[in-house]
Amino acid sequence: MRDGTLAHVSFASYMWPIRREVERLLDVGQTGGIPKTEGVCRELLKRPQALWPFVRHEEVEPTNNAAERAIRPGVLWRKGSFGTPARRAPGLWKR
Repeated sequence: MRDGTLAHVSFASYMWPIRREVERLLDVGQTGGIPKTEGVCRELLKRPQALWPFVRHEEVEPTNNAAERAIRPGVLWRKGSFGTPARRAPGLWKR
């Protein structure tokens, strides 16, 4: 789509079977026996409009590349500063 070789209306029509399959899998997942997964699936199914704005609106990028590029400097800084451990691992960072 970005390079103009696929019209947005064509993209939207190609997305219908994918959307149906994702929603089918979410439906299966909400009774899959894993409580956390079931909850996520239920919540996503409550808000189907939130999953597909890039299909309905041509101006919405269908990838998260812009967001990833925006946070990349912070990720690189964290990586270069050896991260921020959430908790102490046994034997590390002894006082």
